[in-house]
Amino acid sequence: MTDLEQAEVDTAEITSESSEGDISSESLSEDLHESTTEVGVNLPVSHVANLEGHRATVSTISVEPSGVRLATGSNDTTLKLWDFATMTSRLKYFASIEPLGAYPIRLVEFSPTGSSILVIGGSSRAKILTRDGEDIAETPQGDMYLVSMKNTKGHIASLLYGNWNPTRNDMFGTSSTDGTIRLWILRKTASVEQGSVLTLKAKNGKKNTCPSFRFANDGKRLFCACEDGSLKVYDPGSTTVRPIEEVANVQKFNNVQGIATDLQIAKDDLTLITRTTNGCLFMWDCRRLEEPLTVFENLPNSNDATSCIFSPNGEYICTATSDISKRGNSSIVFFSRASVSRCFDVAVPSRQGAAVALCWSSALNQIFYGSTSGSITGLYSPETSKKGLLLCVSKPEKREEGSIANIGAGEIFLPNALPMYQTEFLPNGLPMTEANKKNKLRKDPVLTKKPAVPSGPRPDLVGKTTLSSHFMQSHVKKAWADEDPREALLRYEEAAKSKPVFTGRAYEYQDKVILAEKTAEQEQEEQWERLKKRRLPSKTS
Repeated sequence: MTDLEQAEVDTAEITSESSEGDISSESLSEDLHESTTEVGVNLPVSHVANLEGHRATVSTISVEPSGVRLATGSNDTTLKLWDFATMTSRLKYFASIEPLGAYPIRLVEFSPTGSSILVIGGSSRAKILTRDGEDIAETPQGDMYLVSMKNTKGHIASLLYGNWNPTRNDMFGTSSTDGTIRLWILRKTASVEQGSVLTLKAKNGKKNTCPSFRFANDGKRLFCACEDGSLKVYDPGSTTVRPIEEVANVQKFNNVQGIATDLQIAKDDLTLITRTTNGCLFMWDCRRLEEPLTVFENLPNSNDATSCIFSPNGEYICTATSDISKRGNSSIVFFSRASVSRCFDVAVPSRQGAAVALCWSSALNQIFYGSTSGSITGLYSPETSKKGLLLCVSKPEKREEGSIANIGAGEIFLPNALPMYQTEFLPNGLPMTEANKKNKLRKDPVLTKKPAVPSGPRPDLVGKTTLSSHFMQSHVKKAWADEDPREALLRYEEAAKSKPVFTGRAYEYQDKVILAEKTAEQEQEEQWERLKKRRLPSKTS
């Protein structure tokens, strides 16, 4: 039996033991270490540590370049931050935030220096946070009514992926379902400025999307795995938007349709791997993308966020598998890059569901994977790993202060004894209603802000603003209010007769003034009397 066949047998035994129930980290450590030694593979998978906190699928995991902090994002819309330096054996996160509100988180990634975090979710705007989870900046939203996506200042649909430029701490890219990849520049003024806009088109000319892309480690190329199965390479520093290299259809190499869920590049920028939903892992030569170096098949994938990663030294390739037809049939699979073969499997316990997100820290040499149950599992080895989980699992939980009872004679607070909590009563002994309370408040001059009542021996003088107004109102008599109007008119009777100014012209040539003998009212009464006599019958008849 060859070494590879023996490794597969040992792996099958570990898988069967893990599926039967929960196993301790010591037993798993012994089995994995024995299998690892037999095949000559030195992987940090001998010990296990579980980090709990999320309530839904953990879709993304990122470790700070220095290896001090861990960031995890989930479909439960929360972003959790873990600090290995202060974390105890309880393995509790120190911060939990919702940076995108009710949108699920698809990707979190530390910047090359670890000073900021890029957050991508279901919204059309990406966020930049500090390593403590505080907001720094946010990408703008574009105008959805413009036809050309190049003319908008931001994405108009939900984001799919994001990635930092490894050579620049102020440049990152985002892809969206609007069919564009946008490059952004983070300014020192906490603002984000849009750079190049790459419009993705399918072979038939229709809109194309990019579920996963990544900058090369030298920052001079941008590799994109598109939804239509094509693989494109762009120059992020060029003004042209045409790809410099393209593979029209990746699915032609296995004749099965699938969408890329992740794309990774080796540290030497020579090898590229893509994970797809059709159960395959493609391995490419970045210098010649005409056809893949190899295609690893029989890797079930039922999640659109399944990851694939390189080891820190670039010797191994790792990905997660999940099979929706069988419960708990999930594992972490390792491939040798040199021999281009499958070399080791780590079974995922059935209680964790299926593994989705993967992260292999180069500073810690520890592997973290997130599952559909919301748990995060860390794989490490005391011999090859450094710090990280090794610091936490050996640190006991501190006793909380105040755990010992301390009874003393202190102050006693009775909030219900305050006047605002007391029931008020009317003089008749009945409790006050809301209407009674309002009437009582209306009578309070302080609460109602009632103006001050004039006081003093002469209240009528209160309110006089100037001396002249006071003199006019106190000394000048108001004739129009005190005089009789009839007497005022008769005062001009003699003057009107002697000098008829207004009516003299009309009666200038008339010797005697002739006026009506009867008024209109008298004539109307006489007319009514005549009508009554006509209607009344005579007594003789």
